[in-house]
Amino acid sequence: MKFNIGGKEGGVAEILGFLLVIVAVFIIFDAFMNTVVPTSISSAEAQHYSDVISQIFQIKSGIVTSTSVSFFPYSLYESVDLGTQSIPILVPPSPGQIVIIPYNDQNFINVSFQTPQGQAVSFNGSTYIGVTLFNRVYPQEAIYFDNGLIATGYPNINLKNLSILSNGIADYYNGTFSIYLISDSGIQYSYSGTGSVGISVDINSIAYDNYADSGTLNLSLHDPLSYLWAKFLENLTHGNTQIEKNGQYYEAIINNVSNVRIVYINLNIRILEALS
Repeated sequence: MKFNIGGKEGGVAEILGFLLVIVAVFIIFDAFMNTVVPTSISSAEAQHYSDVISQIFQIKSGIVTSTSVSFFPYSLYESVDLGTQSIPILVPPSPGQIVIIPYNDQNFINVSFQTPQGQAVSFNGSTYIGVTLFNRVYPQEAIYFDNGLIATGYPNINLKNLSILSNGIADYYNGTFSIYLISDSGIQYSYSGTGSVGISVDINSIAYDNYADSGTLNLSLHDPLSYLWAKFLENLTHGNTQIEKNGQYYEAIINNVSNVRIVYINLNIRILEALS
């Protein structure tokens, strides 16, 4: 008796061919996930980082612009993107976190001095926005806004290793020291997610005070970026600032100041919405 085994051989060949296709697809997919996807994610994270910095700068620019208007309340709005761009089906977006800390007894910048008549003068103010990006490829990154000073770096590290992107709102020229104290009278917020957060800044009032022959200026920097503020003031006054450490914070003493100009901005920062 004879048997025709050609059909069986053909079936085996089809199965082997199918398995080879599956293996080839798996190899291609594995190469895609290990090369193309990380490259795409890193590009998205770099662009996201740049976008958030630009959005924080827009908040500062809006506050500075408000000092030239004559009507209050004056409001501005900015959207901050917390999540990175996703790769559909393959990689979900990485989340981010935003924290807003208003002025309080533990978080402030104080400017104090004495007038020639012996009058003690003191001003407080502070507003703080921190955005942390929980990346997949790059290390976690943080962008900080502190009374106009913008810095960036890795979260939860020594502040001495942060980089200043934009100086605080202050100026020192021909013995005249000017500083904008931004006082946020709102409440503390914290939000984490992958969407966009709408931030409203309602500027309630702006006051100007000028003092002649103020002599020695003392700045107590009781806020999260105290060291950066001290270094900024030292650079601003071309070394005419003495820096002293007071516990975990810093003091800056500026000598021989002819005039002081304080621009006091009272505002309220609110998270209006979280958009998915």
